[in-house]
Amino acid sequence: MRRTGKPCSNGPNERSEQRDAGRAPDDPGLSDPPFELRCIELTGADAIDFAQAQFTVDVESLNPNLWTPAAWCDAKGRTLALLLLAIDGARVHLAVPDALADDVVRRLRMYQIGRKVTISDAAPIDPTHPNGWPLSFDATRSLLPGTPSTESDWTAWLGQDIRHEIAWILPATAGRFLPQMLKLEELGGLSYRKGCWPGQEVVARVRYRGRVTRTVAVFRGLGRPPEPGASIEVGGFEGTALYAVMDPDSPSAHFGVAVVPLKS
Repeated sequence: MRRTGKPCSNGPNERSEQRDAGRAPDDPGLSDPPFELRCIELTGADAIDFAQAQFTVDVESLNPNLWTPAAWCDAKGRTLALLLLAIDGARVHLAVPDALADDVVRRLRMYQIGRKVTISDAAPIDPTHPNGWPLSFDATRSLLPGTPSTESDWTAWLGQDIRHEIAWILPATAGRFLPQMLKLEELGGLSYRKGCWPGQEVVARVRYRGRVTRTVAVFRGLGRPPEPGASIEVGGFEGTALYAVMDPDSPSAHFGVAVVPLKS
């Protein structure tokens, strides 16, 4: 029997204000997460069809109550947002970084004309609830819509995402990378066989011509984590930082995910 979670509540965004850029590398505040995830809920008779037409994953083939990575692309095939998507009956839940959540809601609502779908405001989501729905790529972790969380929960969560090379997109990196560059295909979040979605022709053309030139990799460094979108050196190549957190195993070091050139 499928578990049915709480619907997303429309609570306030509880993320703290952006941290003081002048902190020293050993300041405990640097352990604060660079972002948290928020939940957007699609409801209505056309919710699943709407999601199928917007996101890179084959929504109709997904197992219920299982969070699967996906991307939302622009017409040029560039990723506007990476997200986790779960279906629960006729509802579709989207987990996205809080820094992008309001913009994703605003843009999605532009496409709901003529569709029987309601798009909620972004609401809290809990990464520690014992009855949460598991992740498709990591069965040891789960999320449950509609429940609050703490910053310490999200710091640990993002550390695990980094180990899995999950390429979260933030405002500084939105619209810059194809989903293949973010390893969406390897994560089961990219379908070439389902119906059309924004940017599909470009993404498919790149696949069949073999022109993917970049991928994601974990990077490490000392001191303050780089800002999202910053140019950094990874393995002798220039890369683009996506996000990073302080390394719990080495308090003076950080680690994160970057987009880097594919080695020839």
